[in-house]
Amino acid sequence: MAGVAAGVGSGCEEDALLSELGQSARFGGVMGRDEILRWSWYDGGVSDTGDSLDRLLRKGYVLERDGFLTVAGMGHLFASGNLGRERAGSRLRTGACFIEELSSSCPGVMMAGVSGSVSYGTSRKDDDIDILLITTGGSLWKVVKHALLEARRRRRIDPDMPVICLSYCMEYDSFRDEVASHRSRLFARDFLRLKTFTGAGVYRQLLSENDWIGDYYPRIYAERMKALEECSTRTQPSPCAADRLEYASVGSYLRLSALARNVLFRIRGRKDRAFRAIVSRDRCIYESGKWKELESGLEPLNTVI
Repeated sequence: MAGVAAGVGSGCEEDALLSELGQSARFGGVMGRDEILRWSWYDGGVSDTGDSLDRLLRKGYVLERDGFLTVAGMGHLFASGNLGRERAGSRLRTGACFIEELSSSCPGVMMAGVSGSVSYGTSRKDDDIDILLITTGGSLWKVVKHALLEARRRRRIDPDMPVICLSYCMEYDSFRDEVASHRSRLFARDFLRLKTFTGAGVYRQLLSENDWIGDYYPRIYAERMKALEECSTRTQPSPCAADRLEYASVGSYLRLSALARNVLFRIRGRKDRAFRAIVSRDRCIYESGKWKELESGLEPLNTVI
């Protein structure tokens, strides 16, 4: 596997560190020293990367407080970053409970986890709990329907709980193709940040089939693979009868709901919260404008190898 930026020199190491800290700041977060060393996309020794980090601190390009780091000019994130991590921890537990209940009642769930700001540890007060759901063929819309009803039930019990958003739902075969073909650095980072609570073996199998993810993040990729090495690989999913009725009804509802939410965002002057709903037979994805902006601003693989 090709090492990212291997042997290019300390300048590239510093670029890798500044890039990851800068992207974390755009999400409203800070990173611990150990965390940034693990997430740097420079494939040299950790001690070399640590030396580069110290140089950036001496030059004033990076700020440090109580063991956490951010880029210069973003020192205000130290206070909000601590609160964001605490909030994310609480919401991660909420998401885990939701997924465990859903998986126990829906045999079509192959893999499920928490993604988005909660998985990054940078959750803001108005952020949703983003859920990723991967299902067997033919069962996607049955699972989505059940998940929507379960999320609504929980909100009725506790109106103050964060909104559970089914932001990325897809049938397994389509998701497998998506992981193999969507080779951006942000997709790789999101996939490695995903907190899986169902289907760890499926997650490991997808990681092992897509070592291009490790070309972007060699250290954290190796760490994930080692942590999951005892998980059994996936079994071939059994297709279910096509859920055409659920797709027609639930899919239409979600399209209209997305349209209404985007109109409200524009009326309230929150165009930054706008998103695109991608709804078809094999998927339901909410793609935010911010995510696309971040993805286009990150270097593709062929520019960092």
